[in-house]
Order: sequence, then C-alpha cells, then structure tokens
Amino acid sequence: MNFNFNEGLVQCVFSFSRNITNTMLAVKSFLVLWAVLSTISDGLARFTTYNEYFNLNCTSGQSFHRFTSFHGSYDRSWSIRCKKIEPAIEFRKCEWSNLVNDVTDRVLFQCHNDAMLTGIFTIYFGSNYDRKYEFQCCEPDPSYVLHSCFYTGRLNTRYGNISYRIPDGWYLRGLYITAQYERDRTFYFQLCRIGKIELEQKDQC
Repeated sequence: MNFNFNEGLVQCVFSFSRNITNTMLAVKSFLVLWAVLSTISDGLARFTTYNEYFNLNCTSGQSFHRFTSFHGSYDRSWSIRCKKIEPAIEFRKCEWSNLVNDVTDRVLFQCHNDAMLTGIFTIYFGSNYDRKYEFQCCEPDPSYVLHSCFYTGRLNTRYGNISYRIPDGWYLRGLYITAQYERDRTFYFQLCRIGKIELEQKDQC
C-alpha cells in the first residue's frame, strides 16, 4: 500500500513538473516572439492603451502607411505603420495644430500648404468616453504640391475593426471623423498624390 501510494505520488509530481516546464517554455517562446515583433523596424507599432492619451507619428521622411484599430472599453486602440516617401522628400517644417474638436463633436481636419499629416495626438476624457485630437502637418519643399485628393469611403462600422493600407503613391492629408455615437466614431481619410513642379527655363539672349 505504501509503495503504490508513493509511486503514484512520484508520477503525479513528475506529470505536474512536466506541465509546468511546458508552460514555462510556451511563455518564454511567446515573450521571445513578442520581443522580435516589437523590434521590427517596419512592422506594426505596439497598440495604444485604451482610455489613455497617445501620440502616433512618423519620423522625418516617412508618412503613414497602415492603420489598425480595435474597439473596446468604450474606446479604440490603434497601431500604425509608416513608410518612406518615394521619391525621398525632406520636410522643411513640421507643426502641430491645437486641439481641433470638443468631445463628442465631429472632426474635420486638413493640412494646408501642401503639407502631409504625419502625427496624431489625442487625449481621452473618461466622463464622455471620447477624445480630443491634435494633428501634426509637415511641409515638403515648395517645389512639391499635393494633387488629385479624395476622401476614402467609411473605414469602419460602429464598434468594427479598422485595417486600412494607404495605397502606394498616396499620402494622408486630412481626415473626417464622425461625431461620437454610442461611444464610437467612424473614420474617413483624405488622400493625395504628390508631384514636383517643373519650372520652365527661358533661353537667355
């Protein structure tokens, strides 16, 4: 009786230890994978935290390329991917707007002077379950102009996910965000192409 009990106990402990080891290996593998994905330079950025302020922006010479968003906790979490502007363009000036909306009001914003929208800053107001927004606009050299601009269709349904890739050769200039309704908003982007002005040189006598 004692021998059988001890043998069963040993088997139980061995099985438990093996399960713990497998669990630890799985957790370790997940952490390694997460670390790798988090350090990929052109991969998706980490998602913003629900119900907190966040700042999403691209570095100099880059523009927004992909947006991903999920709704939860009466808010949206976002992740972005940026891309290099082709052909390479250096921004001569970048400026942030003031807060452009009151809570629950719609947002209609457009960068001026042929500037691209390259940054989004937002503050969360828990009493209204909503956000106020600021935007960063960056101006290229004056020899470049934005043209052929248009607004996308609606990017999401209420409470729906967003997974949108800006087509190659197009750049974000502005956006329209509907007024808050039942603690969510829908989003539309304004996209433009960019072109260089070729000045004609007159023959000198």
